[in-house]
Amino acid sequence: MKQAVDKVKVEQWLNATHIQGILRLTPDSRKLAVQEYNRCDRLYIVIDEQCPSSPYHTQTEQDSSITQWLFIHPEQWRAWSTSMEGLPMMSSFGRAEIIADRSGMLAEWQQLHQADGKELFQSEYMKMYAMFLDCYSQAKQFAGAGHMLDAYRFVDQAFYYWARIAVMEQKEIPSPALWQQVKLLNLGVYKMYEEFTTSTETLAQRIELALLACEFSLSTKSAECCHPLLEWIKEHGAPVAITDVLQHAEFRALTEYLPMLLKKLAYRGYLREKLVDHPSPYEELGGTPAYEWAG
Repeated sequence: MKQAVDKVKVEQWLNATHIQGILRLTPDSRKLAVQEYNRCDRLYIVIDEQCPSSPYHTQTEQDSSITQWLFIHPEQWRAWSTSMEGLPMMSSFGRAEIIADRSGMLAEWQQLHQADGKELFQSEYMKMYAMFLDCYSQAKQFAGAGHMLDAYRFVDQAFYYWARIAVMEQKEIPSPALWQQVKLLNLGVYKMYEEFTTSTETLAQRIELALLACEFSLSTKSAECCHPLLEWIKEHGAPVAITDVLQHAEFRALTEYLPMLLKKLAYRGYLREKLVDHPSPYEELGGTPAYEWAG
């Protein structure tokens, strides 16, 4: 009976022009993540152009059977499916069946899911790096102004994003017990955080040492973590105006961090920054910053 109800709903959506795709996921009971994320018998992901908020969750129960429905806007699908909400949820299912895929985005996801695995992390990997860089920059500014407690707070947050990156580098998903996980996967990062939080040195000394460690890590990871952005600019050939980068669908979730990332990559010598003429209501005031591959 329950399967019949689900089938009727799916068939109705198949005829709706605003539905871009439908994916049915069946849990793998052998995976512990199922118990944490998905207490259901099946999950339908519906990519809907009319989705009012993204993602939108609903659940139906009938005859002791639970079906979860997740509606998501097409523009949010790529970022959500590789995020730390979507990736663990979808990875915990044993079987994925594409029921409809008008735009091809579900087939693209399935191809990535069946590949090496690291590509699934790339979007979230770059986002974690951006937030790591942002916290480091703010901590450095507060430390320079002598506001040590504020600097301490941002260094602590920087370590949090560094820890998530360390876990993702091992192709694992960060867990709620993050530092226990890091202790097993990257003892160096764990020891640095332990020293930062428990050392008997003065607060200023701990912040100074932590900032040096963060700066070194950010410098060495910039090209790897920002690989999708660098590759896109490289393939573009000509200088890309920053407004075009900000509007690109793949980087939309990073909009507030992109100017900082681009400047960091230019500082490291991976990109060249220049001013170009670009159509805008303010073009008479001068050129627009643009970036090109410097390799």
